[in-house]
Amino acid sequence: MFCRYFHEIGVPLRLRTDGDPQFTSQEFRSFAEQWGVRHIVTSPHYPQANGHAEAAVKSIKHLILKVAPSGDIDCEEFDRGLLELRNTPNFTGRSPAQVLYGHPLRSCVPAHLDSFSMEWQSKAEDCDRRAATHTENVAVQYDNQARELPKLQVGQQVRLQDPKTHRWDKVGVVMSVGKARTYEVRVPSGRVYWRNRRFLRPVRNTDDPPQCEAPSDGPPAELHRSKRLQGRLSARE
Repeated sequence: MFCRYFHEIGVPLRLRTDGDPQFTSQEFRSFAEQWGVRHIVTSPHYPQANGHAEAAVKSIKHLILKVAPSGDIDCEEFDRGLLELRNTPNFTGRSPAQVLYGHPLRSCVPAHLDSFSMEWQSKAEDCDRRAATHTENVAVQYDNQARELPKLQVGQQVRLQDPKTHRWDKVGVVMSVGKARTYEVRVPSGRVYWRNRRFLRPVRNTDDPPQCEAPSDGPPAELHRSKRLQGRLSARE
């Protein structure tokens, strides 16, 4: 499948995928090595690590709901919608077709002939420069407001958050530290989980189960409460 894409649009420098078995197999690793592609695997249950792909999937889902609610995308309406989606400019002012081919694609939407002239190539270059500046400003603003979580060490005991229930119901030990704030954690059953730092929380002494306190020399609290209750009853009588 990837060979067909590569000979149509070229071989990418980096290929970012999730951790599904078809992308982590030895066959796929050999394929990426032969084509000279750097394969990057994102953290499980962390769609923010692959935001571009998630945004594209969201757009396609909206398109299917509008033009093919039955799920049958083998129709002319879906092809027309997909063509317009590839021709729609994003926040940079350029469409995916312009980024890939250097010019917009002709579609069924009426357009002036000058819109495909070479004059727009220089304007596209200016748009790229503005987009790069905008991206840098957004990154600076995010770094000023964001707070980086402390790094975990190998052998440190942590709690794991369940991606479905969002409960911190598992305790494990950090086995190794990966790239992009990812960690391998082994739980008491022997299973090893690969999680992003956001789903890990260091175990502190306050997380331990509470212990019973030693009895004091004075009377128990139940006796004090019973005496107060007897005094109230006698006052009413």
